[in-house]
Amino acid sequence: MDPLVAKLSPGLFWDVNRETIDSQTHRAWIVERALEYGTFDDWLTLRHFFTDGRESRGLMPETAAFVEARLHLPEGSLPCMKTW
Repeated sequence: MDPLVAKLSPGLFWDVNRETIDSQTHRAWIVERALEYGTFDDWLTLRHFFTDGRESRGLMPETAAFVEARLHLPEGSLPCMKTW
């Protein structure tokens, strides 16, 4: 199993076989799902694995704003906020 998928909450992947998920191939999908439905620990795990700022550009604006506030990031600093 992919190391990132193994560290994230199993409930995030209730509808797919976790053994088939690759964190590089499915990167954006994993990040979007974890940020929108995961726990704070899932967010911290993502931050550890993905640090180059190109994780996701498809988050709902509300989710991105909440993540910025919770992680004390400047408003509009997530790449996905630049597309709305």
